[in-house]
Amino acid sequence: MYIKKGSKTTHIIFTALLILILTFSFYQPMETYAANKTLVYEQSKNADILASNKYSIKLNVTADLEINVFVPAPIGVTFTIKNSSGKVVGNPMVLTNYDDSWILDGRGWYTYKYVVNQLKKGSYSVEYVFDQETKFDAKIVQLSNNVSLSSNKLSITKGFVKTLKVNNGVATSWTSSNSSVASVNRKGKITGKKIGTTTVTAHLSDGKSLKCKVTIKANEYSGKKITIEDSGINEYTIRAYHAAYQANGNMVIKFRIANGTNKKITAIPKFHVSVINQKNKGIASYSNNSFKVNVPKHSVKEYSITIKKNSISGGKADLRNTNIEISGERVKL
Repeated sequence: MYIKKGSKTTHIIFTALLILILTFSFYQPMETYAANKTLVYEQSKNADILASNKYSIKLNVTADLEINVFVPAPIGVTFTIKNSSGKVVGNPMVLTNYDDSWILDGRGWYTYKYVVNQLKKGSYSVEYVFDQETKFDAKIVQLSNNVSLSSNKLSITKGFVKTLKVNNGVATSWTSSNSSVASVNRKGKITGKKIGTTTVTAHLSDGKSLKCKVTIKANEYSGKKITIEDSGINEYTIRAYHAAYQANGNMVIKFRIANGTNKKITAIPKFHVSVINQKNKGIASYSNNSFKVNVPKHSVKEYSITIKKNSISGGKADLRNTNIEISGERVKL
């Protein structure tokens, strides 16, 4: 087909082509999630007194389940959920005819909504039992759930593990972008191998993927270094600021003593150090009835102690997630 140069038709065609090019150049598909899904909807069914009205449902993912009932007048009703083995899930929900949870809807019927949170993937039955004869509507809805990881960013101590989980979805496999920094197994358990960063990806059953940035850090305790302002008047304060393992397995703890008294401190009576893990369990300790120091008045000095490997319980601990407590009796002034 011949088109005359400069004609109105030419401008229209080129404009249309330009719009198409820009549309395809800038178009990016948006990630979408499943909307609410009605599993059961039955209208105007007659129910006998105390008769079972049972409906079978299937959840393809872990999701919240919404159980609705509509009746011409408030009535006693019990909702029961059972798994594929016939075992009751949770506790049955019992609603009475005088319960103020009944809501009058736009068509003049009374309705009630019962939500079960995070029902696991599988097959179930939902049973309605009324305490008198009635006509009713039943509606059971699988509520939409956004698929996500339990964390999008993790810090793990070298030599220790953490596990990622997929919320409202299923991971068919897991990968690490740098397995020399951290590896991940088929259950999402991440093991820190060396200091650095990597990205762990969960590959989902629907073809999508979710990512978590993982940082592996050194197995060291790190705390604030106290100053003289941290000690009270005529008091002294002790606080650990660093702890780490030596190559032979011994633990070295560094600490500061801030002397706020008007006298030089030469010893800390009944000096005691405790290393406590996240479960509030002591894993290492050190005691000295009179720990020798030399801290001039109104000054700060640093010291360290070594706890032998054979005095540390349970092997190496995650020092980044421990608490170190140091105490001593009041110094006689």
